[in-house]
Amino acid sequence: MAQDTNSQPEPPQEGVPAPEGPANLIDTDYVIGQDNITTNKFGFDVDLHGKVFTISSLLILFFVIITLALPDQMGRSSTVPASG
Repeated sequence: MAQDTNSQPEPPQEGVPAPEGPANLIDTDYVIGQDNITTNKFGFDVDLHGKVFTISSLLILFFVIITLALPDQMGRSSTVPASG
């Protein structure tokens, strides 16, 4: 098999490929980012999704509090290998 030195490799496709047959767009009233909270605090533009940010921040806070409240149990499970 001879290689063609003039042919360039095909660039990878980005995104969703176009449909092969007839297709219609679904019309909705949804706008990307419509549920986001946008503000400018301390010179930083902040754009957060309220539900996702609330749930993830509470989950992180829970694990930090548990880790600080129970250092012996947390330290033993993550740093000392099991002996057996």
